[in-house]
Amino acid sequence: MLQVAIRADASPRIGIGHAMRCLTLARLFARHAIAEILFVCNRDLPEAVERQIVAEGFGLARAADADAFDWQADARLFLEAAGDRRFDWVVVDHYGVDRRWEEAVRPCAGKVLVIDDLANREHECDALLDQNLHADMEHRYRKLVPASCAQFLGPGHALLRDEFFAARKKAERKSRLRNVLVNFGGSDPTGETGKVLDALQQSGVPTGLCVHVVGGPANRRQVELRARCQSMPNVVFYPEMNRMADFLAGMDLAVGAGGVSLWERAFMGVPSAVIAVVDNQIPSAEEAARRDMIWYLGESRVVRPSQISELLRKLAEHPAELVRKSENSLLAMHTLRNVAKHPVIEYMLDECRKERSR
Repeated sequence: MLQVAIRADASPRIGIGHAMRCLTLARLFARHAIAEILFVCNRDLPEAVERQIVAEGFGLARAADADAFDWQADARLFLEAAGDRRFDWVVVDHYGVDRRWEEAVRPCAGKVLVIDDLANREHECDALLDQNLHADMEHRYRKLVPASCAQFLGPGHALLRDEFFAARKKAERKSRLRNVLVNFGGSDPTGETGKVLDALQQSGVPTGLCVHVVGGPANRRQVELRARCQSMPNVVFYPEMNRMADFLAGMDLAVGAGGVSLWERAFMGVPSAVIAVVDNQIPSAEEAARRDMIWYLGESRVVRPSQISELLRKLAEHPAELVRKSENSLLAMHTLRNVAKHPVIEYMLDECRKERSR
């Protein structure tokens, strides 16, 4: 049996994206191999995330609170959680982790996979995944990882859940505006959903449009958002969405953040109006806009409801503008839609086979 450990945090402040994409990786890995998978997460992990990890049959050990991260103490806790086990792979998805932590846990790690998108620190790893778009994508990690490190770069390597591959035949070009998705991840830490509702209340929902608002499982504003949506015509609220791929197949436009959800939408051919809710989403959103895949509205702190309402009005009147961005989104994700096994999972399993055959 293969052994895999995953170090990732999630909280209302930092969002749940790190833990959720690692959960996706764990599911993909477990689908192709008999494996024991241990998550090591912050002590104040949201209950909704904990339930998903445990429901999948994965182990769960605790580190310190998300806002109390210290790399040395964290490495010690990780080694304690490992006990006498030696992991075939240690997967790290944490902005506080760098080469020092990775070197410290090497005694229990056969190989290390880092998931990153900042490219702002050195890593001691065997493989690196950055699923975002960057203008200098092929060179940005050149001095930050060992020369032997396998690099998986760009949205063609995005960690998408199985449901997206199952729904790939439903991905299609969008050419008219009827249904709009509003979703800013699992927690919406900056309150962007409320900003979109402000835009709709100020200008009204365009005729013939239905707006579908997904709050997210760790969103602390759920009660408020539900009440606001119920008071507005043609606006429907969902606390969370368990079948997002099928749901996206019926959407013509999404208003949301960057991160992996951007690539989920692109995979299904749904063009996005994107607001960057954290700094690391900015370069990728700017590059996606340059490639004519999305409308990038800007950083959270500067985007105003009037910008959102103006875009919705414009697209309701001229829906043909959706076509080009929908086509470009589908093109960017073409490779991933046509593989039987995720490239990163294939590499991890190949390396395990090589090690076991020695």
